[in-house]
Amino acid sequence: MKCLTLTAARPITRVTLRVGPDQGDEPGVWAALTAEEARELAHRLLAQAARAESAAGTGVGAAAATAGAGAGAARA
Repeated sequence: MKCLTLTAARPITRVTLRVGPDQGDEPGVWAALTAEEARELAHRLLAQAARAESAAGTGVGAAAATAGAGAGAARA
């Protein structure tokens, strides 16, 4: 993870996500998301991680998956 210092004169309205690595001279793949899209993606990733932990038998993610299901339903 890299630290980014911003000194923009305008407000930042997008969240960028590096999806793939650089390929030689070609830049990697990036996604530009609105704040709402970034929050929805974060919610879905956390819910998926909780399901994966639950399926692995760690039990760590079971409560998060249950709590996250209600939040996702409210956004749908």
